[in-house]
Amino acid sequence: MIEAMEQLGHVHFGLAGHDRGGRVAYRSRSNHPGRLSRLAVLDILPTYDYWRMDRLYALKIYHWTFLAQPFPLPKR
Repeated sequence: MIEAMEQLGHVHFGLAGHDRGGRVAYRSRSNHPGRLSRLAVLDILPTYDYWRMDRLYALKIYHWTFLAQPFPLPKR
């Protein structure tokens, strides 16, 4: 995202992310401090709350923890 915006001539820009894009957005802010003039993160459970769930519950809600599922489910 940062490289794409630089190629378009934007050094500082606002960024909005929805759902998993929200995680990308705030990670971009963390990895590139000072580059984002504004940040909007929409419709996302805070990471702290998300990972407070226990492992067994997390594995039951596969759409949130899909890649943590046992092999071969993620590959199917």
